[in-house]
Amino acid sequence: MTRRSGASEQEHGARSLELTERQRPRARRIWGIVKRTLLVLILLGVIVAAFSYRPVFQVLVSLLGLGLQLAIAVAFMIIQFVALFWFLSRSRTYEIYPGMEGITFDDYRGQPELVEQARQFVALLRGVKQFEEMGGEPLTGLLLEGPPGTGKTWLGQAISGEAGVPFFFVDASSLQAMFIGVGPMKVMRMYAKARKAAKEYGASIVFIDELDAIGQSRGGVSGTEQRGPLGGFFGGYGSFGLLSTLLIEMSGFSLEHGLLARLKARFYRLLGKKPPRPVKRVLTIGATNRVDVLDPALLRPGRFDKKITVGAPTLEGRKDILQYYLDKMAHDDTLDVEQLVIDTPGATPADLKYILNEALRHALFEGRDRMSYRDFLYALPEHAIGLRQPIPNMSERDKRMTAIHEAGHAVAAYLYKPEDRISRVTIVRYGDALGHVSHTPRRERYHVTQEDMENDICVALGGRAADELFYNTATTGAYSDLMGVRHILMRMAQVAMFETLGFSIFTGMGQDTEPSEELLKAMDELYVKLLERTKEALQRNRVAVETLAAVLEEKEELDAEEVKRILDLTIEDKTLQGVSASS
Repeated sequence: MTRRSGASEQEHGARSLELTERQRPRARRIWGIVKRTLLVLILLGVIVAAFSYRPVFQVLVSLLGLGLQLAIAVAFMIIQFVALFWFLSRSRTYEIYPGMEGITFDDYRGQPELVEQARQFVALLRGVKQFEEMGGEPLTGLLLEGPPGTGKTWLGQAISGEAGVPFFFVDASSLQAMFIGVGPMKVMRMYAKARKAAKEYGASIVFIDELDAIGQSRGGVSGTEQRGPLGGFFGGYGSFGLLSTLLIEMSGFSLEHGLLARLKARFYRLLGKKPPRPVKRVLTIGATNRVDVLDPALLRPGRFDKKITVGAPTLEGRKDILQYYLDKMAHDDTLDVEQLVIDTPGATPADLKYILNEALRHALFEGRDRMSYRDFLYALPEHAIGLRQPIPNMSERDKRMTAIHEAGHAVAAYLYKPEDRISRVTIVRYGDALGHVSHTPRRERYHVTQEDMENDICVALGGRAADELFYNTATTGAYSDLMGVRHILMRMAQVAMFETLGFSIFTGMGQDTEPSEELLKAMDELYVKLLERTKEALQRNRVAVETLAAVLEEKEELDAEEVKRILDLTIEDKTLQGVSASS
């Protein structure tokens, strides 16, 4: 009888163990099948027993009905919640499609240089496909910056009308919402609509008015400081979520990484092709008069690539705008465009339209079917100063003092501002002013010298000088004049026009700091010097002041020709005319 060696026994044990390990998974699978079969049989038995026993069946049906009702209630609440946010996320957008009534560059008047720049953007919008084929990327954003009423929205509509593409206008404040998340949803829906229109028409424009309402700088503000009083759900984080969403939509990031983008990429990979670049043919035009508060991320290249400053029109621009509106309004021959331009320095297109419309209204209520220059002169001070409110029971003393005060202004303007045209002198109350003198330069000034500013102070002090000269006292009528003088003196200090010891623009007074003692002393000395200079000039032309004041007491209002005729005849010392106040 033979015996196995130790090594053989070990090999045999290893083989047996290996066979056992191989059999275990099979055994587990068999036991799993048996267990599931037993569970199914038990469950079927329970169901059959339950349905056979009526009380248990009723309980099951009740539980099933309760679960169904609960599911319906939850589904209804979800539908209501979704519908609520769907309606809340609808922004108040005004849409203008090609073929609808709109404006073109022919309707945008007064600033032809802006039109020339805008024509380049229009050409790029029309040929955006060709530009993309050349390897370029279309313009993403255009920022229109300028004071209110200068025609920023008008220019945006003109760009859209010339390009023949859909135009979506939205007020930035309408994108804000009470609930957090609704504002970004509005932005996303608006851009989705704009991109859909761009695919059909080749390009589209989104115009966001008052962009600073949602585009203010985020620097230095933490999220906790911007939460609403009830937490993040109500008004959380202000408009910063809106701004972030706007930045992403303008960069096109959502197009490249959204659900549709992923599905499209997978489809092209199945075909063995490279996915095409997403279409970015939506031009965002923003308008604001507070570009200084905008977030830097909005102003970088790739967002608002270009910036156009839309300012008040020049003299020639105002002439073009006035002629455009006069061609549409009934007027007589007394309305000379050249004269209207001189009377409206610094006026914006909105100002000019308002003044002409008010002049036409005045003519209508006076029983005439066309406006005249007299109506224009009636509307101009109402726009600049306030509503015409005559004081019927003013005493003779107050009326005389008002006439002397305004006559002093007029004579000072005649002497120290000979290049100006005195278009109106009145002692009728407009707004808070008991009277006023309207004088405007015949040619606009783009550089103001120190002598010019000192002459402006003399004209502003003409009323105070006349009060002291004729009544040997000061009156409250000079309050607004002195505020104007203070403003001019401060402006002179800011541009370093005072040559005082140790004073410079860095150590004297900054933009928001109070003047130093040395600077205040220099201001007082200049004020006294110019006041005495003005009093001397009025004293040497006392007859002119008295004559003009007497006519004002009688007529209350004098136009340009009447004032010029009186002063030409009564000014005795014309050697002062055109001479600097400081000379």
